[in-house]
Amino acid sequence: AEVQAEPEEMVSEEVKEVAPKAEEAAEEVAEEQKETAATAQEAKETLDETEEK
Repeated sequence: AEVQAEPEEMVSEEVKEVAPKAEEAAEEVAEEQKETAATAQEAKETLDETEEK
């Protein structure tokens, strides 16, 4: 029984280390997507203004 419990503990330790890094990376990607969307929106507005003139 002890042998089976050990790998699980190791895995949970690895998950504890990796999870915050994955979360951080996901947040960075989300920020980049927001910026890209904002830039696209600005470009669209600029185009709309150009077409109106």
